[in-house]
Amino acid sequence: MADIKPSIDPGYQPSKDWLSVQHIQKLKADKEGVEELAKKNPRALLMASLCAYIRKIALFLASRPLAGRKSALANELELELAGLKKVLESLTKEDLSRDPDYAQLLSQGWHQLLDSVNLALFLERKKSDVHTQLKTLIETFHQYPSQQEHSLGYYMTEFAGKEWLPFPFMEQLHQLYEDHQTHKKESQLSHWISSIDLILSNLMKK
Repeated sequence: MADIKPSIDPGYQPSKDWLSVQHIQKLKADKEGVEELAKKNPRALLMASLCAYIRKIALFLASRPLAGRKSALANELELELAGLKKVLESLTKEDLSRDPDYAQLLSQGWHQLLDSVNLALFLERKKSDVHTQLKTLIETFHQYPSQQEHSLGYYMTEFAGKEWLPFPFMEQLHQLYEDHQTHKKESQLSHWISSIDLILSNLMKK
């Protein structure tokens, strides 16, 4: 698998650990500044991104005792997986495929999860069953749907911070909703939710 790469229904209440719509507006403003930097000095943008990721790792290592790092990572993954599960569950109940706020929320949460998975894989040399399950889960998003130019995982990765909602992305979300209405427990959404439940169960044992 290639390297893992690091957006609502009015009645839907997202997890507090995921980005709110108001926060998304701030991200859009920040994005404009980043785009200006990219135009003026692409190498500076690359270095800034690299330094930010290294700083995140350094802060994580410095702020947690050695014995607590593993459980802290597990806790972070639990929160983000639970958030992803809630967002997927909302799509089982209502067709949100044309809601840009829903797509933005899904995409931003996806990025948060990928960042945490990358950090876990980097820090924990001895790979566990949970690592394998996480990588498999991410791969399934990059394999859905089959026989299309770009996957759902691709759009969730590329859509973060964008002001447009690609038509194929909308169609994939709509198909997931329709598939669940027809097949329920055998739908792709149900399979993803079950996989997340299994990973959460294993993380809680750590």
